[in-house]
Amino acid sequence: MRTPAAIARAALSAQDAVERRYSALLQQSVNEALCGRPLTRPGDYRAALSLWVGADGAVTRVRLLSSTGDVQRDAQIIDGATAVAVGEPPPARMAQPFTMVLLPRASGGVVACTATENHRRG
Repeated sequence: MRTPAAIARAALSAQDAVERRYSALLQQSVNEALCGRPLTRPGDYRAALSLWVGADGAVTRVRLLSSTGDVQRDAQIIDGATAVAVGEPPPARMAQPFTMVLLPRASGGVVACTATENHRRG
């Protein structure tokens, strides 16, 4: 059985350096948006989503591929991810949508929300 980390490494190995950089930038931007909301703070749920990014670098569409089991959290994940602006367009050769899986800590998910994001929550 392949671990989530092994699957992610395989997907990233097919990308060149420019694409890997952009994938990391998009993932960081989405994680920051989710960290800023108490209900979507990564750590105790799993979800998969597809994201489309426009020429201005803003997320234009989000589709939840798997539910977290909490309707309110699902809605806030979509809302938070839709508000993401990466700040630059994706490389022209990158296929869309982008797929992102949010893993709980128990299965290897390791998103560390910063102190600034913790402060914003409170």
